[in-house]
Amino acid sequence: MKKWMRGLTVILATMFLIGMLSSSVTAAATSAYLVKDDSGTVYYYDAEELEDSFINNQLESGDDTLYLAFIETFKENGFYAFQNSNGEYIDYKDVESAFLDDPDNFNLGEYLVSDEAERVTDMPATVTKVTVENGELVEKVMETETGNVEPTIPEVIDIY
Repeated sequence: MKKWMRGLTVILATMFLIGMLSSSVTAAATSAYLVKDDSGTVYYYDAEELEDSFINNQLESGDDTLYLAFIETFKENGFYAFQNSNGEYIDYKDVESAFLDDPDNFNLGEYLVSDEAERVTDMPATVTKVTVENGELVEKVMETETGNVEPTIPEVIDIY
């Protein structure tokens, strides 16, 4: 039963991630996705890099190494936090709760920068940024300044 529930959670979270990655409003409000493993290591995935890798995966062309690595880490641990465009870390459990409270009207992009969003209060002094260089997965330890990593703000292109 526990295995079945874990599988359902992974499926629902993956659907949630796909929805987030495909929304330009969310992309503008989200600088990074963070996953924390059992040892306490926090993995930092730049939103723009992850979105590009996700698109490559869906189109079955280009380098999808980062997305595949993210999915593996995510399956084992789940989300920990989002970094918003202001460089603040927003607790995933808070985001999930807000979504479940009102799924029809929930807007992730707006919520992440709102005053209602619960900030992570116990960010470690370092995070492990996961990226791809020359087709190889690379992990770099980055210091956090007072719990914030300098955000990478993606360029938003209006296609309409």
